[in-house]
Amino acid sequence: MILLIVSRIHIFLNGSPELIPELQWMLVGEQINKGFVMYSDIWDNTAPFSAMVYAGIDSIVGRSQFAYQFLALFVAAFQVIYFNVVINNRDIFPKRTYLPGLMYVIFLNISIDCTTLSPVLMGTSFLLLAFGTIVKQVNRLEATDEVFEIGFLIGVATLFYPPACVFILWAIASLLFFSGATLRQHSLAMFGFLFPLFLTGLFFYLDGTYDDFFQIFISSVFQIRQYNLNDFRTLLATLLLPFIFAVLGFLRLVNATGFVNFQLRCQQVMMLWGLTGFLSIGLMPFLAPMQFIIFVPALAFFATNFFSSFKKHGWPKCFF
Repeated sequence: MILLIVSRIHIFLNGSPELIPELQWMLVGEQINKGFVMYSDIWDNTAPFSAMVYAGIDSIVGRSQFAYQFLALFVAAFQVIYFNVVINNRDIFPKRTYLPGLMYVIFLNISIDCTTLSPVLMGTSFLLLAFGTIVKQVNRLEATDEVFEIGFLIGVATLFYPPACVFILWAIASLLFFSGATLRQHSLAMFGFLFPLFLTGLFFYLDGTYDDFFQIFISSVFQIRQYNLNDFRTLLATLLLPFIFAVLGFLRLVNATGFVNFQLRCQQVMMLWGLTGFLSIGLMPFLAPMQFIIFVPALAFFATNFFSSFKKHGWPKCFF
């Protein structure tokens, strides 16, 4: 936690360039507080829950990049703590360690745009909560009605960050392969996912703006996008090291021994997380390092295995 705070002190002391997406979110919050209705009056595809957060920030402090970065620090701290607590309390690794949290901090600060209160940062928090519930189901070897909670959390994450909707496939696959969930429980998880989406659609329907909501928000999620090749080159330069260490950690698991069945299942759940993350790339509204925060839990998980798999302490310190 000290490292997380230290890594962001320079931003609070010296400031940082205002990002175009930040200005867009500030304008959305400002216009909502002026009485304009999202999607019918404000033609922007920011997700409903994210727009509510930005409106709340604007009503308290107005346009403030500092507020976005300060709140992002708290969200990041929650994710780091929760991720490390779940890993340790469920004994997902053979030894309890702070390495998962440390890796999470490093990867969450890989780029300057990851330090602001983006929709993907907020949405990933709810995906992490869903991961914690899935781990409980995998540990029991018999699914319970808590699977509704998993679907509900992914639905809420989608209302913060629309590409998170593909993670319902991750949840269904994880429950299918590793928990022994019944057809009824799979249906319950899917209902939990659709429930917050349905309530949101109902709100706009009763408000008389459902057509605008569907056209500007829902339709825009599935539009075919044309990305600039230079964007991929920039991303490659930024994300190369985190992905290299995660892949190396995954490869060291292939012939590794000493893991119990539950730990092996959790590794497979995280592998599915990474694969599902790649599906979300096609739904991203634009390409930037911040959009890949959704990969951070899987990257931190496998990078932790890489650094903890050495018998001698010198090598991992050298790589770190």
